[in-house]
Amino acid sequence: MYLPDVDDPQLHHLADQMRALTDDILKDLPPDGETIRLDRTSDLLASQPPARLFRITSGQLSMLHDGKTIAVVEAGDLVGLARCFQIPDGVLQSEDPVEAIPYQREALLRHVASSTALQRNWTCYLLSASAFYRSCLARLVPTQAKPAMGFLDFEAGEIIIREDEDADCVYTLLEGSADAIRRGVKVGEIRAQEIFGAMAVFTGQKRSATVKATSDCSVLAVRKEDFLDLVVHQPQVCVNLIEEMADKIKDLNTQLLELQT
Repeated sequence: MYLPDVDDPQLHHLADQMRALTDDILKDLPPDGETIRLDRTSDLLASQPPARLFRITSGQLSMLHDGKTIAVVEAGDLVGLARCFQIPDGVLQSEDPVEAIPYQREALLRHVASSTALQRNWTCYLLSASAFYRSCLARLVPTQAKPAMGFLDFEAGEIIIREDEDADCVYTLLEGSADAIRRGVKVGEIRAQEIFGAMAVFTGQKRSATVKATSDCSVLAVRKEDFLDLVVHQPQVCVNLIEEMADKIKDLNTQLLELQT
């Protein structure tokens, strides 16, 4: 997916990330029927069941809103997700041949819930999509300040978040590794695909620890308002975070026992 007449490396990175996550999420999910092949279409989703979504495998479609092209969808993109949840979506048109694989909403949600890895990928996909569309909106409203979010790169040794600062974002570590440090003492490690910085957002308190990159890192930053909205609509995100926090507590208990012996 990309914006017409816009060449933005951050948006390209987000779109590539969404396609890669879609690959991982759908690779073991059976399609909901045969591949759809159309010579052209004025509205890809109009004649389809409301609980059906598609992965485009060939061709491009224009996403229109009020007759205006707001984005271009291409091979690898997942479309129809918003409509599956009765959320208004754009019209998908193409004057050229298009192929798409159908999937069923409930089957997708059951599949995503079947493993922790899929749940994390699904969460990361939704966060990436939120960041993509908010970046698009920021371009359409240039008079407003653009939020500090999206993909951020850090070199080994750089601080990602700092202890005692206000919590305005939640982060996902896409690549690399980092340490959590409190009062100068290492209290944990952060691994790829792990969400961090959420506790201070939930509690409304200052950051409880500094997060320092231990290798070159790629991080997805999402505004706290967007993250809290995601939790409301996808409670499984909260379950994943609780499981990760339980693992952190277990690691801390192990460290305490080692210090006492």
